[in-house]
Amino acid sequence: MKFICCSLVGLQNQNYEARLSDLENELRREKENHSVELYSLRKENEQLKIVVDDQMTAYRDLMNVKIQLNTEIATYRKLLESEETR
Repeated sequence: MKFICCSLVGLQNQNYEARLSDLENELRREKENHSVELYSLRKENEQLKIVVDDQMTAYRDLMNVKIQLNTEIATYRKLLESEETR
């Protein structure tokens, strides 16, 4: 009886150890997958930051041109108004 009991305990321990080993392997694989995914997302984030910076530069350039054009329009408007009052 004692032998059967010890055999069952031994089998349970082997099952637990096998399950533990499987779970550790699964955890290792999941960590690797997440590391790869995290690296990919960080790389994409950096690329998007570059795109946003480029778009902000283009936006600032356009705003500067707009301001210059508005100034030029205002200057011509004043010239036209002064000609009309003569």
